[in-house]
Amino acid sequence: MRGTGWALTVAMLLAVSCGGNAGAGDTAAGSSPSTDVALDRVGPFEVMVDATAGPGTELAEGLEVAEGSVLMGSTFPAADRSGRDGAFLALALVTGDPVAVFNDYLEQARALGMSPAPGGCYGNPRRIHCMNLLADSRDGESLLVVLARGPGAGYGQVSHVALRYLPPGTPDLSTAGSRPVPPTAPLPLVPLPDGPIERPPSTDIAVAVRPAGSQPVPLVDGSQLVGPAGPCGCAAVGWSAVVRVTGDARRAVQDWAAALGAPGATIERTVAGGRTVLQASLGLVPAGGTELRAVTEDGVTHLLIAVARP
Repeated sequence: MRGTGWALTVAMLLAVSCGGNAGAGDTAAGSSPSTDVALDRVGPFEVMVDATAGPGTELAEGLEVAEGSVLMGSTFPAADRSGRDGAFLALALVTGDPVAVFNDYLEQARALGMSPAPGGCYGNPRRIHCMNLLADSRDGESLLVVLARGPGAGYGQVSHVALRYLPPGTPDLSTAGSRPVPPTAPLPLVPLPDGPIERPPSTDIAVAVRPAGSQPVPLVDGSQLVGPAGPCGCAAVGWSAVVRVTGDARRAVQDWAAALGAPGATIERTVAGGRTVLQASLGLVPAGGTELRAVTEDGVTHLLIAVARP
């Protein structure tokens, strides 16, 4: 409970999916990124060494990486001029019980005074989806939690939680208010494969999350995939992925923007908590409504590709 009052949206909540159209672009040379990147294991998943953060890692004041999930790359603040200082997007792998992980994030938000909107988890023995937008109606602080586990749309495995946090003072986004719902009821267990689950190939990093028939999303030169792509914390059906940038951060954002169909995109820059943040909002490109956010800290840059389907 912080600050004074804004009502919160629940109208923007849409059904969760693991899909998004994708545009082709400049590709990196070579085959699978696993051939030239040092790898580690997070549960059954292959990920880049030193590119993840485990349970207990602080995300924002009062929010941390939940037990059973592992943050990929970093949190990705907003760099635009909307006044949302402290806002971020994040993507984490889920190696534990997905419903327990989902409820952990909900309980953390409740402890900060946010209330859940109608919504929760649904699924079957093969896959599970969870979604809720929690907010404090008095000050606009909110946390969107989107979780998915199951077989990929192409091949591979999806087991992720995507987060979107907006800090106190965020303007009202709708006329609807949130109302509490009980904790998510038990669902059938959806186990992960024993692994190892390889990262997707450099020729199509979104193979597990884009719809059948859409164009592949090749890895752009100067980027290395941290781990498999997952859902998007963008309050819409979509997907997101985290890459590590091996060269200049601005050039990487430019190259990804061009590869996704928006050459010459405007790049905004800010410094947040000692981290340099670059952001390019591409609008509606072949991939869908797309945003790029790059964060540089201690000389290491990670970039989030967030795609909301039209």
